[in-house]
Amino acid sequence: MTQNRRHKQRIRAFQAATGTTYTAARRRRLSWPTLAEVMDEHNMLTDFGIGVWDSARLTVDQRRAEIAAARERLRREENLVLKTAQWLRDNVMPIKWLCP
Repeated sequence: MTQNRRHKQRIRAFQAATGTTYTAARRRRLSWPTLAEVMDEHNMLTDFGIGVWDSARLTVDQRRAEIAAARERLRREENLVLKTAQWLRDNVMPIKWLCP
């Protein structure tokens, strides 16, 4: 049995939001992907978000260079990203997205 009721509540909320079993939700909550894994999965992820600012005015080569530089800046700030992710996990409950 989980000693920390708040932790168990978060696992239950994650379970409800994702529709998985309690055990799968608990494992998922305990094993978040690394920044490198997320960046590999989303090749346009940068320190700006997805893509680059004002990309319509850039040439393809300029856009690629800008994305590469922004991804490198994001990699250098991994500690800040992890702190932010931890804060979000601790303070924001997952919700189930319902599309009308």
